[in-house]
Amino acid sequence: MIRGWHFDYKTAYVPRGTTVDAHIYLTIFSPGVWFYEFTPCQFSRTAGSAAAGIAGYKYIDENGIVQEVVYDVQVKLLTSLHVEKCVEITFVLISRFCNAKADGLIFHWQ
Repeated sequence: MIRGWHFDYKTAYVPRGTTVDAHIYLTIFSPGVWFYEFTPCQFSRTAGSAAAGIAGYKYIDENGIVQEVVYDVQVKLLTSLHVEKCVEITFVLISRFCNAKADGLIFHWQ
């Protein structure tokens, strides 16, 4: 975990064996500022920031076994995903010193 950041996870369960396209994006963002080490001649500040993405998913492989793919959200953050035979998708909203909201869509293909 990154110090000072808040991670909020939400898992969406989809019908077994469904092909899906998933998307997530920020819809509301209101940054804040954090001041620290304030002195008359020098101060530091950090502006608020946020990101939304896909943290991982589970799918059924060709042998009928459920496999899990997990992304390190500190390194790679996906905003869209296409998965065949999907079982679940985990979304993440990462924020620091702000108010943020994310929305997403999951399209099911027959």
